[in-house]
Amino acid sequence: MFFCTFFFFLPGRLLFGKDGPSGESNNETATGQGKQREKTMYFRRVIHPRRHLLFSVAVFSRMRCVSSGLASAKPPSPVNVDSFTLNEEVVKKDMEALQRWNELSEMIEKSRAEKQNESILAAVEKGLAMLAEMGAVNAPIQCETLLLLEASQAHYNLRQFEAALKSAQKAKNMLLETPSAVRDAALLAEVNQLMAYVLLESGKTEEANNVFTEILRWIDVDSKAAMPMQAVAAVNMRRSVVTGIGFCYQKRAEKETATGGDGKELYGKALDLLIEALNAHIDENDYELVKKTLSGVLKCFEGVNDISQAISTGEKYVLWCRRHSDEAGVAQGTAWLKELQEKHRKGGDTVP
Repeated sequence: MFFCTFFFFLPGRLLFGKDGPSGESNNETATGQGKQREKTMYFRRVIHPRRHLLFSVAVFSRMRCVSSGLASAKPPSPVNVDSFTLNEEVVKKDMEALQRWNELSEMIEKSRAEKQNESILAAVEKGLAMLAEMGAVNAPIQCETLLLLEASQAHYNLRQFEAALKSAQKAKNMLLETPSAVRDAALLAEVNQLMAYVLLESGKTEEANNVFTEILRWIDVDSKAAMPMQAVAAVNMRRSVVTGIGFCYQKRAEKETATGGDGKELYGKALDLLIEALNAHIDENDYELVKKTLSGVLKCFEGVNDISQAISTGEKYVLWCRRHSDEAGVAQGTAWLKELQEKHRKGGDTVP
């Protein structure tokens, strides 16, 4: 789903962040210009429950980190203005701090790749301690906010929903403390999106649906007046938000059928949204979201009693997982197909 590119000043030169791969970030720029830039120190993040947040190589700035909430004195300049020479001591400290943030980001990236969520949480604690030690001026922009989101995503992956919501709420509060004129609206929307998925998985479907709907309204209306990078982020975020709303309708349908209703109207609404999102996920070759959305589509087709389409969706699920060498996914899809064929008459759309 999605990466963010930041531009920051380090004394004496301009450093450019490098864009992440397509489909990985809500804040990914659509121009491809980042591919032409030399890789430097940067943050990137992925805000979506089916992924881990990626707190990657840091860009660090001599400006105050607006989201950290830590007070800092004005740092000494690395340039002796009178003589136009470098203050070697300050530059050395800057480079040492930069190296420490790089090492931390590499640790988190490695843990993310290995799906070691406990290691991510440990790295986040280390990062927060570094931030307290060094101060915001020697840390990446929005450092504390991104670390909290990193922790929230890891807690989510561990199904520790209360802790995930707590970390995300802290990150949101820090963003809301920033004056609205300079607030990162796209990052705030990402935080809200993560919170909505946490609420959904916690069984708070109505609350989750309200948050998703609010984000979608920002994407379709308010983001049009936002800064270009935030507008692009909104476009890239839309498919995952639509997916979330579709899952909310699915959950409501399941609840209705559990209490004696047929749930078909709600299943139908869920299908419309999930199929719309599925096409976008396929276009982005977003493996995890395609897989997750296909499973929802399968259950919704069964919910409206269109068993032939449910079976066809199950077959697509198996093929998708096999194409990506996901043996566990293949086994799950095969089990669903077997269950469908045993539960329903072969080739029919009704229960025998």
